Amino acid sequence: MRLFVALLPDEDTIGKLVKIQEKMKKSGIRGRYTDPFNLHMTLVFIGEYGDPERIMDLLEEIPFDPFTLKFSSLMKMRDLYVCAFEENKALETYVKKLHKAFSDHGIPFDRRSFFAHITLLRKAEDVYGSFDPDGIPKLIFEADAVSLMHSKQGSHGMVYAEIGRMEYDEFEDFSEAINMVDSMADTKEMSRKWNLSAETITALCRAGMIPSAEKEKGRWQIPLDAPKPPCTAYMAMKYLRNIQMIQEGASVAFSLYRKSTAELVDSFEYLKAIGFLSDFHWESTKDNEIDFEKTLSKVRLTSAAKEFIETMREKTADSDERGLDISIGGKLGGGAVPAEVSASLKYSSKKQ
Repeated sequence: MRLFVALLPDEDTIGKLVKIQEKMKKSGIRGRYTDPFNLHMTLVFIGEYGDPERIMDLLEEIPFDPFTLKFSSLMKMRDLYVCAFEENKALETYVKKLHKAFSDHGIPFDRRSFFAHITLLRKAEDVYGSFDPDGIPKLIFEADAVSLMHSKQGSHGMVYAEIGRMEYDEFEDFSEAINMVDSMADTKEMSRKWNLSAETITALCRAGMIPSAEKEKGRWQIPLDAPKPPCTAYMAMKYLRNIQMIQEGASVAFSLYRKSTAELVDSFEYLKAIGFLSDFHWESTKDNEIDFEKTLSKVRLTSAAKEFIETMREKTADSDERGLDISIGGKLGGGAVPAEVSASLKYSSKKQ
């Protein structure tokens, strides 16, 4: 999937850019003019990358303050004609933050210096005719949203489709606005509280594993008293799939996940609390230890859990069950924990 991050001009700006193209055509400039629906300003070109969700997660974590771009000049660059814009510190700072975030997370991208422009014409013939570039009226481009774009070859050339969008309020500083609400926090504040990366918390929010989280104007807000999820979305998918397979007659060696029995109990209690599992009580053996096999064979997955499993399996290409240790007739591992441990596990998250 060929991806890039861009600013998309509004309808009024597109209309003015099209008028410039029309003047260029009348003056005799020939070439391949950019279709109006393809006009954009590329911030970062990523290229072939198969995980757009991860890009969107990062975009949610990078601060962005809306700004105004002002037209500078019509420029010829090799065989291109572009609409160039005046220097803008806010834009340049944002692009630098994008570069750093992508670099820190190992996401490939074109590292060439950023130049603020919108391409109007490709494969231009070096003909100016009577066209006067100085006669172009000044453009003002209001940037208040960032888009993740998909580039693909169409029957008449490249087509750019928006597959994700981060919108921002023109007059609001989101970090300050969120911090004004005492009971809510953004992912960065929760990152410090939970000792998890902001990217991990964003992924948990998007997966529905923090039901009390709310997304407003491109930012996740989480109640300060929300319980910390005891497992990642990926491991939650594994645990839920294991329940399905146990009920189909398989046995799962949970011990190979290198989690203590208490951690496993904690995870299943949480999945029940957020509405992924039907209500259940831990069964115990004669020695007052957790009987996983007996307990989990009676648990039922909700429709939300089944939808979650399919979504996660598509994201992780996990259809071949890599990472599951399944053996028909085997013994359920994981160790022992007193049955009464479940009484201390309390979650107040809303049901989905």
